[in-house]
Amino acid sequence: MVRSLRRRAVGFARLRSALQALGPARHVLANVDAEVFTESVVSRLKAEEDASFLARMREMFDDMHLVYAGLGAAAATAVCIVIMLGMMRFATTTGPIRWPP
Repeated sequence: MVRSLRRRAVGFARLRSALQALGPARHVLANVDAEVFTESVVSRLKAEEDASFLARMREMFDDMHLVYAGLGAAAATAVCIVIMLGMMRFATTTGPIRWPP
């Protein structure tokens, strides 16, 4: 059992070295290139964060004055609709108005 495991390990090591020899060599970045690469990744992450939906929602609720104004307008609209529906209900129960009397 141990011998078969050693054979497999040796086989995997040979396979790894063959793949490394045949595969394309990886390009090693210089310090300047690595800094530019890091800056570009960070700027891309910041741009994606700025464009995300959750970031936009967070920005919308940063100024709570606007949220309160929107809630007040929604409540006023609901009250107006309730009053209008109540007036329409009372208008239909009394019958039509005849003019001239």
